[in-house]
Amino acid sequence: MLETLAVGAGQAKVLEAINLLVDFARFHFVEEEKLMERAGFEGLPIHRAQHVRLLEQMAQIERHFKEGSRLTDDTVIQRLRDWAVDHLLAEDRKYAATLTGKYIQ
Repeated sequence: MLETLAVGAGQAKVLEAINLLVDFARFHFVEEEKLMERAGFEGLPIHRAQHVRLLEQMAQIERHFKEGSRLTDDTVIQRLRDWAVDHLLAEDRKYAATLTGKYIQ
């Protein structure tokens, strides 16, 4: 998606990239939540709420592009970083200890 933004692709290409990202995020979040539930991860309600917030942010980006009122590249990149760095690399690691030994060898 960042490549799509960087090359100044048309609205259709950007929307396609956003849709792929949202689809992947939904899949990732559902599968992750199932695993957390099976493992008895106590932080699941908070983590699930973070997923809802991130999906809302992605939907907002999608709405802006569909309406023709583009967000700045910095805003889009910040939201992607919120998910990719802050969530995947920080928040998802919080449940790793719960899964280690149960599902991860």
